[in-house]
Amino acid sequence: MDNAAGHLPTSNRFKDLSKSFLKFSLNPWCLFLGLLLLNAIMRPYSDLIHDARLYAVQVLNRANFGLYGDDLYLKFGSQDRFSLFSKFVSPFVQPFGIRSTFFFFYLVSSSFLLFSAQRFVSRIVRWKSVAALSLIYIAVNPVPFGGLDVFHLNENFLTPRLAAIGFVLFAMTHLAHQQIGYSLLCLFPAFLLHPVMAFSGFLVWLYFTLTTFLSGRQIGLLFAAGLTPLLAIILHPPWGDAVLGEMDATWKQNVQVSNHYAFLQEWTLTDWIKIGTAFAITLTSRNTLRLNESTKRLLDGIVTVATLGIIGGLIAPWLPYALPLQGQPYRALWLLQFIQIPLGAALLRAAWTDSKPRATSRVILLGSCFAAGAMTLVQTLSSFSMLWVLRSRKQLAEKTNGNLPTNQRILFFVAAVLLTIPLLAPLIAHWDQIKNVPSPIDLLRFVPPTLGPLYTLLASVLMITWMFWQTGGGRLFCTTATVGCLSLQALFFTGPQWAQSTHWVARHEHHLTELNGFLDQRFKDSDRLPTLYWPQIGLDDIWVTLGSKCFFSKQQTAGNMFNRGTAVEGQRRATLVSPFELAELKRNGKTINRNDWTTRSLFALYGSDFDVEPSWHALDELCQEDVDILVIRQNFDNLHSIQIGDLFIYECEKIRDTVHQRVTNRSQHTTIPVTSQPSVTESNQKKKTRSPHPVESM
Repeated sequence: MDNAAGHLPTSNRFKDLSKSFLKFSLNPWCLFLGLLLLNAIMRPYSDLIHDARLYAVQVLNRANFGLYGDDLYLKFGSQDRFSLFSKFVSPFVQPFGIRSTFFFFYLVSSSFLLFSAQRFVSRIVRWKSVAALSLIYIAVNPVPFGGLDVFHLNENFLTPRLAAIGFVLFAMTHLAHQQIGYSLLCLFPAFLLHPVMAFSGFLVWLYFTLTTFLSGRQIGLLFAAGLTPLLAIILHPPWGDAVLGEMDATWKQNVQVSNHYAFLQEWTLTDWIKIGTAFAITLTSRNTLRLNESTKRLLDGIVTVATLGIIGGLIAPWLPYALPLQGQPYRALWLLQFIQIPLGAALLRAAWTDSKPRATSRVILLGSCFAAGAMTLVQTLSSFSMLWVLRSRKQLAEKTNGNLPTNQRILFFVAAVLLTIPLLAPLIAHWDQIKNVPSPIDLLRFVPPTLGPLYTLLASVLMITWMFWQTGGGRLFCTTATVGCLSLQALFFTGPQWAQSTHWVARHEHHLTELNGFLDQRFKDSDRLPTLYWPQIGLDDIWVTLGSKCFFSKQQTAGNMFNRGTAVEGQRRATLVSPFELAELKRNGKTINRNDWTTRSLFALYGSDFDVEPSWHALDELCQEDVDILVIRQNFDNLHSIQIGDLFIYECEKIRDTVHQRVTNRSQHTTIPVTSQPSVTESNQKKKTRSPHPVESM
């Protein structure tokens, strides 16, 4: 590339950038490596968060021969029995540690997902630049599906969903090529990793296969033949209980407390706008874009399966059976909410080149609905104003053969700059959260999602185009993108380990280090893992960092729809720990918004009495349970073993053996006072390793 390019007029520079992006779009390897780099910048690895914690303990339990087996999450069985994920990953934990193992498999899974998405989108969208734009959108945004913004297609942590989605997208690519056998073969590993995510792909495959070989009448007869026994099973409870499993009212109530997202009546209006827009974009694209018959049939299958998923999701909570809820039919929406992105981009491109007002109005309406669920109102108005400005400039340029007067060029430039100012609106709105981000690494994770998906897309396109332009593409670009991706992901993986200079992170790490030393000394001769209760702490801190089992955390109940024992026991333990949980929420300044589903879930689980302080009776009840260590902020008559900062560490065995004797000598109505005055200093004894110690992170 000519070094003088930087001194070219603005219009020529813009043309050069446009040509560079087109060349970037036409080179599959540059596109793939560019997607990986942008994903590392905008969606960097976030270690053991969200569901990655749950899969981590499954892997740890298998790697440590069942040492975590009586943890609440695993005690009554878990989703681990439905997947080969932990069996495949656990052998790598012994030599490399859980955190390094998860990081490596995340890189592989995320790369595989983006590669399969590239193959699929390139098959569906015939314009290479449009396909590249939609792929960048997918790479730099979480892409939520379903309701309440709980699950995302492009997760920045490891779960088997990532690889399973990749295999399903490969299957859809083969279907678009009418390669039915290869498609089914790709679905097989997806089922082994995550059956729920794979099942929707299988239903699309089934629809495509049936419509390929059977007539509409034959399919109708086959559907009726399958529906009749299904209705008989549902309407006859003995058969239903035997085939679908019984779910009584108590179990279902506890499931709803912990899994609001699985009950579609809990979804918000914004969720339904997003879903309705996905249907509208897909159907409009199917009928207006020039697509071959196999692609149209594939889209018909995706729309049909998504419709069945919504119907099944609405019906499931009203049935007295377990399997309809456990199958989570609403997850069939993920293919629809994925495919809307490249199809929507293709519609925009078609409208941009189409002079018909009707086509333009239709796309503006669909774009407005999509933007309503993806951006703030200010960003939405700004984006459509920007599109209007760009289109007006294009029309004027066509009338003048590209010779716009200088004053008009300046006017359009100023308008474009002014319309980018709303970019700052979300940052201003979230300023309080930004100020409280504990480390620079977390700040980098926080800012891109705050900007919103379309502004993140715009920044990403400009960034990767400039990089391609400067490197000239080819090997230099590929090498730079590869090294940049791996370096950034490694930075975000190791970031929490060197970002301890901030006060909050340093204090938390100090708490964990001191507590780990205490546990090593206390349980050095034990043949089991201690059970620990620490309100509002991350499960990764307990399971991985401290190598312990957790007595109760709300996230442990995430799988209670698969096990009645987890649901009932989880609610019982939640009642026991509720005073400590509410006290910690109050201390952390938890905002009480009764319209927020997470707050409603907390109230349903713990109650809503924030004014009641944890009492001696609450401590006594907890110590009677199968729990070894309590880590709380209340000092009950100096009965704690050690104090670490503002945390008081209680050994339940000592309390059961000594304190109960003291309590019997007092009136049962006397309450041991709570004081903030410690009686034992921090333990500085030499740390020893518990034996056997679980295989833990590096």
